Amino acid sequence: MKFHPFPPSNLQLIQRRPAPAKRRHVLIIEDDGPVRAMLYETLTAHGYRATACAGRGEAVRVSRTCSEPIDLILADLSALGKAGLEEVRQAIPNGCHTGVLLISGNVLSEEVQMVRRELAHPFLGKPFLGSELLDALEGTLTARFRSEDVAR
Repeated sequence: MKFHPFPPSNLQLIQRRPAPAKRRHVLIIEDDGPVRAMLYETLTAHGYRATACAGRGEAVRVSRTCSEPIDLILADLSALGKAGLEEVRQAIPNGCHTGVLLISGNVLSEEVQMVRRELAHPFLGKPFLGSELLDALEGTLTARFRSEDVAR
């Protein structure tokens, strides 16, 4: 079953927000091509830098070779899994400080519930609106950079 978090026309319906003061870089890991494209389009239309990957292997390669720091991983749990998320974070320089926002359409799956409990990262269940994605992304980034400032 194909899942589309929001129709393409919804891009115009999302209230324009000011671009982030510093263009944050988001690594998207989503195995469904149309969903991956929509996530990419939504983020770049709202001032984020985005790199989109179809799965774990591609995300690890990108993480190791990317010249720009990755501020947040936006990952579909079914495309990555718990072990994959840790592998991607380890490939990112200072990856332990990279924010994570998990998404999944299998919100009732026992495996998804277990991973959510173990990892304790913010989670957004599909389907979601573009505005919900942006709110969750901004909240995750704000918390990440706030905790980084406190650690200094």
